[in-house]
Amino acid sequence: ARKRRLAFVTPLPPERTGIADYAAQLLPALLPYFDIELVLQQSELNVAPALAALPRRSVDWFRAHAHEYEQILYQFGNSPFHSHMFDLLQAHPGVVVLHDFFLSSVLAYEQMTGGLPGIWQQALLHGHGPAALQAALADEDGAKDRYPCNLAVLEGATRVIVHSAHARALAAQWYGPAAAHNWSVVPLPRSAPLQGQRGAARAALGIAADGFLVCSFGFLAPTKHSLELLQAWLASALHQDARCTLVFVGANHGGDYGAQMSAAIRAAGAGQRIRIAGWTDEADYQRYLQAADVGVQLRAISRGETSAAVLDCLNYGLPTIVNANGSMADLPADTVYRLAERFSQAELASALERLHADGAHRATLGAAGAALLQREHSPTHCAALYRDALDQALLDAPQRRPALYAQLAQEADAPPDEAQLQQLARAVARAPNALAPRQLLVDVTAIAQHDLHTGIERVVRTQLLELLRLERPGLRVEPVYLSEAQGRWHYRYARQYAGRLLGVPDGVLGEDSLLDLQAGDVFYSADYSPSAVLAAAQGGVYARLRARGVAVNFLVHDLLPVLRPEFFPPRADLTHGAWLACIAAEADRLLCISGAVRDELAGWLAQQADAAPRAPELAVLHHGADILAPQAPAQPNAADAALLAQLGSAPCFLMVGTIEPRKGHLQTLAAFDLLWAAGVPVHLVIVGNEGWRPLPAAERRTIPRIVERLEQHPELGRRLFWLRGVDDALLQRIYQASACLLAPSEGEGFGLPLIEGARFGLPLLVRDLPVFREVAGTAAYYFSGLEGADLAQALRAWLALHQQAAHPAAALEWISWRDNVLRLLALINGQQCPAM
Repeated sequence: ARKRRLAFVTPLPPERTGIADYAAQLLPALLPYFDIELVLQQSELNVAPALAALPRRSVDWFRAHAHEYEQILYQFGNSPFHSHMFDLLQAHPGVVVLHDFFLSSVLAYEQMTGGLPGIWQQALLHGHGPAALQAALADEDGAKDRYPCNLAVLEGATRVIVHSAHARALAAQWYGPAAAHNWSVVPLPRSAPLQGQRGAARAALGIAADGFLVCSFGFLAPTKHSLELLQAWLASALHQDARCTLVFVGANHGGDYGAQMSAAIRAAGAGQRIRIAGWTDEADYQRYLQAADVGVQLRAISRGETSAAVLDCLNYGLPTIVNANGSMADLPADTVYRLAERFSQAELASALERLHADGAHRATLGAAGAALLQREHSPTHCAALYRDALDQALLDAPQRRPALYAQLAQEADAPPDEAQLQQLARAVARAPNALAPRQLLVDVTAIAQHDLHTGIERVVRTQLLELLRLERPGLRVEPVYLSEAQGRWHYRYARQYAGRLLGVPDGVLGEDSLLDLQAGDVFYSADYSPSAVLAAAQGGVYARLRARGVAVNFLVHDLLPVLRPEFFPPRADLTHGAWLACIAAEADRLLCISGAVRDELAGWLAQQADAAPRAPELAVLHHGADILAPQAPAQPNAADAALLAQLGSAPCFLMVGTIEPRKGHLQTLAAFDLLWAAGVPVHLVIVGNEGWRPLPAAERRTIPRIVERLEQHPELGRRLFWLRGVDDALLQRIYQASACLLAPSEGEGFGLPLIEGARFGLPLLVRDLPVFREVAGTAAYYFSGLEGADLAQALRAWLALHQQAAHPAAALEWISWRDNVLRLLALINGQQCPAM
């Protein structure tokens, strides 16, 4: 039968990469199936005559002629030997052999050296989102270890070939269960070694015929547990036996780790019995495999690659010690001496001693390993699996997007106009993409324009940052905002805001583009921009999201404007009521920040005459309580130190929150006037900015009166303190200097200051509200009444209890913001979880 013309894009020897050797070993077995032409980015070639005779094409030639091939096969690895393949694959899709699941190192190298400017940042953003890019800016090495950066390669592949089930599992872990639907597992090929060469190999390497040789193959690095092997050897009986030798067959680490290895070997005083052979050519590498008695191949980190050195050891019949890391955990138990992934020095030393002492066990392990390699790793077997994988890629080709584009172009009776092109583009974009990560679209419409750093904005920002920090493969958190650009309401990615929030340089995250949606994405809004939401709903934005399979979720902070309109600007009840009715009609789920808010919302919705025909699910999600985390702030400046000393001169009651009509400031001032008039030595500290300043005075309710009382109070600066613009460090010290947190508010959705105060050990004196009972339980002293005398009486009673250390202790249950976002993810996935 006619063989298909196949472009084989790879490095080959003498390039110093294991993939070059791999390709040279595989190619002869593929020749019966394909008419192969080599696409090389190298001038020198050192291969067998049969391979040297194959047609060779330069990368530039291939760019112009790629369309002439029936199939293209790319050998991808995580080194600069493969840098030219990234743009080739985007222009000319083909089957990808993914030797390393992580491609972050080569991309980072090319970006840092200027070979491919910005390519690593692009891969981080495309595959893992803005938070990954921020992580790379803060810690480049850490980001290379954390993020695979291979999504663009996987999307460009017509099929993917990997060498282990572990690599397929990584695909599912990072991109979801369907990510590896077009992946084939083809083991690394290994040709049967020559037999009977042990004596000659030992003689060439200077190893005594009766010596016991242990080898570890590959370059030395922390990821290979090289130092742990050396230390286990020194702790074992083998170190004391003059006939035992340990050789690291590979180049030493080039940094401090390598210097540490060399120093430890010198200090051992064993001479040539412990040594680093350095980089070896293929002939010496094979001699060590033939000469060794035991192989030791350990890994600290697996990034989806298969250890070629382990297979080499098994292929040569070497009993081999491994740990259960990555693909080595999948090796049959009877073929290797397997330690736990995290092993102790004693366990490794014991393994060395056992294999040294038990020749029969060595022979059994060696025979089983060699049989496994001959059965499943022979080049002939692997080539047949390659053939099957490429055949399947050819069968699948008509179902891929490029075929769809070509078919659409062929079937058009006339060139489509712009409107038809846009319609086609939208239809194609909606086609399922197994690799597309599920998106959590977090609405930041209001905060992206005006971040007041208080109230709702503070909650939205803190929750978003925690979501962005969350390592959740298969889920990508994307801030979004409402836009009316071009006369139509829609959401766009908030890339520029995300960049500011994460401290990423301008322009790195790209433009605020239109959303690219997939069924299964989730929309979530904790933001509060009622006018924009009402207009967007009227324009069909949320209906379109639901039609695309996107679940719509809103967070309800409170119902106070509709339940207590006297505390809010005129018409705020109408706006808030319209917003509540709108989101109830549009959302699949409404999350409430407390059980009290949920109950109020359920009751309010039941009373609406024009209630939505579809009732959304209601759930409770308590706030986290570590916006202001206890820490050891820097020493205060002189002014702050003087203030703190003044506060500490008498029992200090602390109120935290913006000056608003419902917060109880007027009642509190009246109560403290009574106490001061009676000679009670107490201080009142109010931390919070003046609220609603942009509004006309007539619409600010009691705020002007509160501000006038504060600014003209005779005790201001003596026993009354109004502190504005306080940073977190000073606020923490004020908490610590206070005797009690006072919360006289007449309406709240949650009451975050209660938990923040309790976290600093501050007792609580609060109004008897259902939400405060929900949050504080028995850990607060409660009062009722609206007159100054009512609160003054409660203050006197609390002070009496405080003198006897009998006041309620502030032992509140609370959750962190990390707990909050984990519960958010559970709720939007339809799972039940406790509020606290």
